[in-house]
Amino acid sequence: MKKNWRMPIIFILLVSILLLPGCWNRTELNDLAIITATALDLTEDKQLLLSVLLFVAKISSGGEQGAQGSENEETIVVSAKGKTIAEATAKLQEVLPRQVFWGHNKIYIFSRKVAKEGILDHIDFLLRHPGPRERAKLFVSQDEAREILKLPSSLEGDISEVLKELAKEETGLNVTLKNFQEMLTHPAEAAILPVIEIYNLNENKRGPILYGAAVFQNGAMTGVIDRKATRGVMWLREEIKTATVSISMEGVEGSVAFFLKKNRTRLIPHIEGDKWNITVKIDTEDDIVQNTTPLNVVGPSMMAKNAEKDLWLSAIWGSTSGFLTVYLAWKLHRLFPNQTIVQQLEQVFGRWFGKLLAGIFLFFIMHASGLIIREYGEFIVGTLLTRTPINVVMGCIVFVSAFAVHGGIELLGRFSTIVAPVFVLLILVLFLMLLPDYRVDNMLPVMENGIIPSLKGSIISHAWFMEFLLITFLFPYVHDQSKTLRRGMLAVLGMLITMIVTGFTSLLLLGNNTATFNFPVFIASRYISLADFLEHVESIVMVLWMLGGFVQISMWYYALVLGTTQCLKLTDYRPIVFPFSFILIAFSIWATPNFQKMVVHFFTTASVFSFIILIALPLLLLLAAFIRRRMTGEEGRMEPDP
Repeated sequence: MKKNWRMPIIFILLVSILLLPGCWNRTELNDLAIITATALDLTEDKQLLLSVLLFVAKISSGGEQGAQGSENEETIVVSAKGKTIAEATAKLQEVLPRQVFWGHNKIYIFSRKVAKEGILDHIDFLLRHPGPRERAKLFVSQDEAREILKLPSSLEGDISEVLKELAKEETGLNVTLKNFQEMLTHPAEAAILPVIEIYNLNENKRGPILYGAAVFQNGAMTGVIDRKATRGVMWLREEIKTATVSISMEGVEGSVAFFLKKNRTRLIPHIEGDKWNITVKIDTEDDIVQNTTPLNVVGPSMMAKNAEKDLWLSAIWGSTSGFLTVYLAWKLHRLFPNQTIVQQLEQVFGRWFGKLLAGIFLFFIMHASGLIIREYGEFIVGTLLTRTPINVVMGCIVFVSAFAVHGGIELLGRFSTIVAPVFVLLILVLFLMLLPDYRVDNMLPVMENGIIPSLKGSIISHAWFMEFLLITFLFPYVHDQSKTLRRGMLAVLGMLITMIVTGFTSLLLLGNNTATFNFPVFIASRYISLADFLEHVESIVMVLWMLGGFVQISMWYYALVLGTTQCLKLTDYRPIVFPFSFILIAFSIWATPNFQKMVVHFFTTASVFSFIILIALPLLLLLAAFIRRRMTGEEGRMEPDP
């Protein structure tokens, strides 16, 4: 037994030796000449001029009784000549009282002359030397490279930080030492580097700007392409990360500006006759940031597109579907107490056909849940977290909802009970804060073009109110069954009042412009300004959306996993909660490619699907249940209505 413990103990002791601190070979910060950027030029006698930007840390002590020092940061440019970069580095060390340190070098700049002579030997030194990092950025300078290092920096610590940030923004090429080496080892032996030049910021200040790109063959520069051609190369290489593109259309005045979100480039080679050709296909996903055309090219505030000034009436027409849906769910619950619609379908239509219908119903819930999650993600990314990938936002809300669903229906109910008063209060606060800016004439005249516009605008609100059918998954767990119908109707009424208030808020403030915004209530909240003190309260809307979105997603999530459990005859739904989170994230990505197509779906097929599944199917189920009770001679009397 003792022998078995010897080797682990010896191993732990040996590892501990490596962790012991030692100061015998220490190097103090003020003993280093830290290089942050390097420039290479050619002199008139063909010598290599190595210029480095040094970061100098000075330790200055204050007081006479051992007061702690503070660091004063400075940068200086030092140069040395040599036949090679290795020789110039050695001469540089001779004139410096500190040890040259390459580990923090972020930038290498080759002058135009050096690039034309060839830079393979210089790259060889940088790759072989243990100091330089492969992540360092490479540039070619239109001017003398040394002059770039002398440029002042107002926004960043020094010019090396400026150039690094320019490369990171990826408005031009971003090539590291590693990337350049990979290009040179390619069979084509061709490479490309970004070109920088000096431009005048104002009368007294100058700064660097990305001009275009230098093309290399066998390590030597063969030419320079301008900024426009460089952007074209970046499109081909799928290196465009940020772009704003304006498009004009024939026969339409104005243009539409798009901001790039993501893109994919495909190069398709083919032969025509005796010539090789390449077809370039670029698929992009964009946000519309400006529209100077008369076209309505974005999804408006849903109902406002058609209803215009009668937006609030559309909510009233749509609520009829909500009241009908709750009544249908209650009728089915009275016929089949303690059963959800999934169990009711199987009982009425039999095992196989009932399961088929239940499967279709659950698939609809899964698809609708994906759309709801996507809508939540589009709002957060489009208004607040503009640089955050939408998949991250959707993943976070799904996994948080998964924990809530795993906690059970009681947890969801109690949380909703807490959230509901807060939700109503914030809606009222938002409405009251904008009172001084309301214009009643924005809503007048009511039904100027008749009732048809408000009915068209209610299409999407009908789909929203139909979602109340999910109350069928809650009825079996209500303690006081005599109040189920009344509480369900109150829930529909509460949603109706909320939609009317938000509709009034948008119309009274924005008027006819309501339809031009994707999220008009959010835009209205940004308009709040009381005494130039209470401003920037759009966070209220963010809180509303996040709380409402969390409850809605959690409810759909719960209905999905509970219905699946009942359809598959499982004993508990909790084991499948977290696996279903990955399925919901996948559906939120697959359901629609972008926000515009999602809005088109809401105005077209979504309402039809919702009517078939959430209205027609329960009606068919209720009718079949009554017919079956008559045919089988079962007692058809129901309990009196509460």
